[in-house]
Amino acid sequence: MSLVAGTFVGPYEIVGALGAGGMGEVYRARDTKLNRDVALKVLPELFAGDADRLARFKREAHVLASLNHPNIAAIHGFEDSGDVQALVLELVEGPTLADRIAQGRIPLDGQSIAFVRGRQILKMSLDGGPATTLYREDRGSANNAPIQLDWGANDTIVFGSTQDGYGLMQVAASGGTASPLTTLPADEVDHRHPDALPGGEAVLFSAWRSGADIESAQIVAQIVSTGERRTIIAGSAPRFVTSGHLVFAREDGLWAVPFSPARLEVTGPAVRVLEGVRTSNTGRPQLALSATGMLIYEAGGVGGGGLSDPMTLTWVDRKGAEEAVGAPPRAYVYARLSPDGSQIALDARDEQNDIWVWNAQRRNLTRLTFDPGQNISPVWTRDGARIIFGGQPADGAPGLFWQAADGAGSLERLTSEMQLAMPTALSPDNTRLLFHLVLAPRNISALTLNGQRRSEILLQTSFDEANAELSPDGRWVAFSSNESGRYESMCGPSPTSRPDAGRCRTEAPVRREP
Repeated sequence: MSLVAGTFVGPYEIVGALGAGGMGEVYRARDTKLNRDVALKVLPELFAGDADRLARFKREAHVLASLNHPNIAAIHGFEDSGDVQALVLELVEGPTLADRIAQGRIPLDGQSIAFVRGRQILKMSLDGGPATTLYREDRGSANNAPIQLDWGANDTIVFGSTQDGYGLMQVAASGGTASPLTTLPADEVDHRHPDALPGGEAVLFSAWRSGADIESAQIVAQIVSTGERRTIIAGSAPRFVTSGHLVFAREDGLWAVPFSPARLEVTGPAVRVLEGVRTSNTGRPQLALSATGMLIYEAGGVGGGGLSDPMTLTWVDRKGAEEAVGAPPRAYVYARLSPDGSQIALDARDEQNDIWVWNAQRRNLTRLTFDPGQNISPVWTRDGARIIFGGQPADGAPGLFWQAADGAGSLERLTSEMQLAMPTALSPDNTRLLFHLVLAPRNISALTLNGQRRSEILLQTSFDEANAELSPDGRWVAFSSNESGRYESMCGPSPTSRPDAGRCRTEAPVRREP
């Protein structure tokens, strides 16, 4: 909310405005108790009453309080004064960013960025302009895509693949033909997490002997010119830092070991430096590590990329009363209640990545799918007889499938898709299934289930639109969209027509899934 000069927020007297943006308004203020100038940051008036924004605002205070770095302004406190809540920050005198930009271009160490879009690696200048394509993945199924890029000192981009069975590839940052960098021995299933060492003469990577077991991974160094390999240490996702250490992940946390990039060998014992770092089931810890050793990470455990922590299921009635369902803790995602309310279909993102069914009356959990690939997002048919889900079989094309809810009979393929598909809703007459593909940019599609099965795109724009849900009478569809620059819940007419006609934006707080 806007504050005028002379206004008091607790003991702080507003002197004047310093700046404003989407995340807050900042004021120069005088600390009347300690006789010093400070900076006060408050939420914009538009979001001052938003509980989610306020919670994030308080978390920002906690994060700042935990940091101590010469390049980060210190926080002095959190002031709660009537309708105004403010971060009390160190006031750093000097020119603004706008002043610095007015002096001309800011020198940069790098002039371009490389990134993945769909199955392509693109490069774009930081000055703007169109992106150029460096590589397109045509190997394997249509669900295979480049992943984990590393831009080395020799101006070569090294990358892995989303599917097992491939070594690392390399492509010149100036463009050209990509070529294999590593090859898989008979006892390895995948190479991941490349890290080009200083000078570009060698590359570190993770060699996996089991696609879903981080404990099978070994960190390997390969000399680029000769292809010579040296196994360094057990672990995953190596990162060399200028302190002379190799930082890497294991199942029990983040580890570091002294390492010589010239001799490609460890020079001392490994030490666990941090526990409880969220690590994806591909062995990649969710962290950012600067060259100086500053570390930012997400707390959690090992598993499916942020969805793997064990969770408990809870019944919640319309008055907010809670009652435990009773199912054992698992990495549950997308719980779906059967039409008669007696069973819950569950997408469990743990070591099996399968669909399970919890019977609330018998209080038992039954596994529905057994393919070693990935199965996600269950949807019940309206009669409760079948469960539809998206699947990426270990030995076949991704697509949509259904299976009898009691597990009888065999699994049946409904479609073959270019990539993993996620079903979200079924029409009241059981004839049309709404779904979207997992990789962005996502579009809302419908599959006809009666007669000749065919799928069609209902909503295709340049934005990311997904997670479609139908109203109980089937007349309206709600979905998520980032058209405004952030994810919001949108709605439109039934998918018998295109849902972009007469679309509406909900007044609820921003959510990815309506």
